[in-house]
Amino acid sequence: MKLSPAQIEEFRGLLARCADVPMTRQEMERLNELLASDAQAQQMFADYAMLDACLEMVWTSGEEREVGGLALVGSVPAEEALPVILQASPILHAPLSAFNSSLGGLLFSYSVAAVVVAVGMMIGWACQVSYPQSDRQQVADKPPRPAAAFLPQESEMVFVGQITGMVDCRWADPRKAPVGFDRIVLGRKYALISGLMEITYDTGAKVILQGPCHYEVASKTGGYLSFGRLTALVEKRGEGSGEREGSQRSSVNNQRSPIGNPSPLSSLPSPLFFVRTPTATVADLGTEFGVEVDKSGASRTHVYQGKVVLRVVGGKVSDADAVPLAENESARVDVGKSKGAVVTVTRGTSQPDTFVHRMPKRVRIKLFNTGVDLNDGERDPHWQVVARSDERNFKPQPAVVSGANNSTWLSNQSDRSQWISLVGGSSTLPDRVVYTFRTTFDLTGMRPATAILHGRFVVDNRIQAIRLNGHEVRVPAHSDEQFGSFHAFSIVGGFVDGVNVLEFEVKNGAVQQNVPSSPMGLLVELDGSVLSAWPEPSANRIDVNNGR
Repeated sequence: MKLSPAQIEEFRGLLARCADVPMTRQEMERLNELLASDAQAQQMFADYAMLDACLEMVWTSGEEREVGGLALVGSVPAEEALPVILQASPILHAPLSAFNSSLGGLLFSYSVAAVVVAVGMMIGWACQVSYPQSDRQQVADKPPRPAAAFLPQESEMVFVGQITGMVDCRWADPRKAPVGFDRIVLGRKYALISGLMEITYDTGAKVILQGPCHYEVASKTGGYLSFGRLTALVEKRGEGSGEREGSQRSSVNNQRSPIGNPSPLSSLPSPLFFVRTPTATVADLGTEFGVEVDKSGASRTHVYQGKVVLRVVGGKVSDADAVPLAENESARVDVGKSKGAVVTVTRGTSQPDTFVHRMPKRVRIKLFNTGVDLNDGERDPHWQVVARSDERNFKPQPAVVSGANNSTWLSNQSDRSQWISLVGGSSTLPDRVVYTFRTTFDLTGMRPATAILHGRFVVDNRIQAIRLNGHEVRVPAHSDEQFGSFHAFSIVGGFVDGVNVLEFEVKNGAVQQNVPSSPMGLLVELDGSVLSAWPEPSANRIDVNNGR
């Protein structure tokens, strides 16, 4: 089985932990589980073991060590050794059952090979080589070896915010997908194919990225949108924040801009937040606004509250060149063919609002349990019997509340759920016949791909199939004569925009019975949630593979 992107990230984290700190029993078991499921993970494990052993050998090359009972002294001075990156702790701290299998033998062989190579290298380093005096002097005069350039220094990582929400995200490179509520690092790029991600900067500014888009965290107070769509919400500062304003102005002026030129905001009065695009820079002064960049590089800015100042990229850095935008005003910066960029300012909301202003929240799906708020014998307006296997021309009809006098069935609760059947009373019906019950629910205006439905049922005698929109879902194991306890099921896919159809096929008659008729009934309780929909960009207008 191939690991998913999320499982790969989890696996990498477990590898890091197994070298840094003692792992818990649960972590070791999870690591073994992932190793047993993917050949790529096994190779990564072997490579990691080799790297760990080699780095430890280099780090301790100037120290006295014991190998096979012999005291060894490395030939390279300790001050020239590389900094320690990984501790030489065992990859797994306890024997686990997974390593008793053939997979365990393979991984053990990799680990032994890594240790053997490392020990051999250490012994080779321990051998004293005779140099001519001049060569010894050259070696002694060598400057200390610098740390490897490819190893990032923790001091270089500048955290400027945190991910505070992700909804239905798909990434251009799943290997670089953020995990959970990651901290935001200065210079980090996000290539989102679809979905929404919310970033909250440490300054308080919130940015909602709407896929598809490419966005770079270019400063502590802003970012670079190469294409796509985002919405920014920035609260205006109160009194007494002059020190913060000065620090923010400095951050903007020293931004890590992908354009490569000094920030054109240097003459602006203390912007709270900014967004750069290929054609313009939008400096926020306490507001809510949206920015959109199409695949040509042209950008559109719309202000919902407050005000912003827009400048054309490459223009003069003077207040005279600034284009102020107030509430309900928009500006589009096109890529000019001969005279450079062209700014067109429009007022009003002539274009449809395609920006997401708040991260959507899950809402409950309007579902109905069987027999809610009805009396025995009454028809259920939300459930129907639409077919029976012994009548080809059967016409659908409402299901009827029944089972009030059946002592073997789970007791009815009218305010929660009740048994339904084709007929009321004792609901005795022919055996060896399949009866199909149906209910519907509406997801219009919702995001069907995010829907989740949980349910549970009691049945006389057996659920033969559960279908959502014609597609079967897994039916939990249950007995033909278990009428007093629930059986749970879940549905996480197959939902559609608009009306959804949920069906249950009930087969009457227990396996060991051989009677012509018996009671038949179904009791179902349902619950579910879904995210509301948000505006989707035109697939023709924004090309996810065009971002840079």
